[in-house]
Amino acid sequence: MVSILLGSHGYFAKEALASAEMIVGKQENVGVFSLEEQMDLEMIVEEARNQFDMLEKSNGVLILTDILGGTPSNVAMIIQRKNPNTNVLTGFNLPIIIEALLNREQNLEQLVTYLVEAFPSTLQNITK
Repeated sequence: MVSILLGSHGYFAKEALASAEMIVGKQENVGVFSLEEQMDLEMIVEEARNQFDMLEKSNGVLILTDILGGTPSNVAMIIQRKNPNTNVLTGFNLPIIIEALLNREQNLEQLVTYLVEAFPSTLQNITK
């Protein structure tokens, strides 16, 4: 099962995950990192790495972030560059999280392809 890490400005990722779990049930191997106003870059990188390190990585990690070019996306790319079996998609919303959670038995490449094809006007694969 592919692990998932969500990153956002504020608590959007945390609350979106909570909403998704109301629909699909409690999930394992999912982490969240949130950029808060008082955080500097070092703090958000540390939080994201801590969340990433807690995930089971043998089947890959999909990192979903909120805004292309935003700090969470940039932090996700820092993590991805050091972890080859990791992919970053940006532009997530609740339906995307639900689809990702329901389809993560696929391998990472299949899951990324499925999500990008299912949400072409929303998601961008920034790992390329």
